[in-house]
Amino acid sequence: MKPVVVPVLVLIITLLPQNAADSTTIKLDEGYCRNSLSPSVNPEKLKPGNTIKLVWNSPSIERCSAYFRGVGEDIKDLYKVCVRPLSYTVKDCDVELTYSQGVSIAKSYTCYSTPSTWCTEAGSNLLIRIKSSSSLLDKIIPDVLKPSVTASMTLELYTEEVYTVGAYTKLGMIIGAAGGGIVGVVFIVIFVVCIVQHVRSKRKQRDETHNRRQCHDLPLSQRSDQRANDNLISPSSIPSSVDVNIDGNKYKLADPADLPPPSYDEVMALETEESRPTT
Repeated sequence: MKPVVVPVLVLIITLLPQNAADSTTIKLDEGYCRNSLSPSVNPEKLKPGNTIKLVWNSPSIERCSAYFRGVGEDIKDLYKVCVRPLSYTVKDCDVELTYSQGVSIAKSYTCYSTPSTWCTEAGSNLLIRIKSSSSLLDKIIPDVLKPSVTASMTLELYTEEVYTVGAYTKLGMIIGAAGGGIVGVVFIVIFVVCIVQHVRSKRKQRDETHNRRQCHDLPLSQRSDQRANDNLISPSSIPSSVDVNIDGNKYKLADPADLPPPSYDEVMALETEESRPTT
């Protein structure tokens, strides 16, 4: 990757639109609390920089819960979910506030204690429960005779960053992936070249073996042609002239046509010999 491309990518990633800070208020009324008790309820997503305010002022609601999860732009991002009390007025000691991560209760508060800021472990979800146990006397006493405010609270939720895949980390992952891809291509090319060389070597050995087998399968006469050809008399070894003895006379002939013609007596003797009947 060229040096100029790296700053450009960093600038592009940096200028990408980020999540703007947002604040949401959730009122824990009868409708919300009834739905929150469902086993299939999904956690509220709390993005970095955003806050959620929980407002509860209905002691008549005996049970309510709120479920939260910190989420970022990348699935590998880790956040703590934190809760901070903005107001906490609980005169009714039957009201209990609990914070849980997973299945275990981490913090519990009643009229005898005041909650403080608390955060879950990294990557854990936060479950807030409010329980109000009404006594028989509370059910008998008319609402007009009850104190105006027996329990109310406002809680603010936010996230704390533990680990995020930031712009430079993402850029490093991109560069690493590109470098890994180039190395992988180089290894693939080397592997293919080795396979081709191996196939060529095997093919050459197979052809040589095939030729040797064909030579062994030929008839003996054909296999000995080469040796016979090697043993042939070369023209340089043939004498250019022959010595012939005729009637006591020696003739040196280079060609049989150079022999002297037969005499008349020799011809007549040959014809008499051929005409003589055989028994």
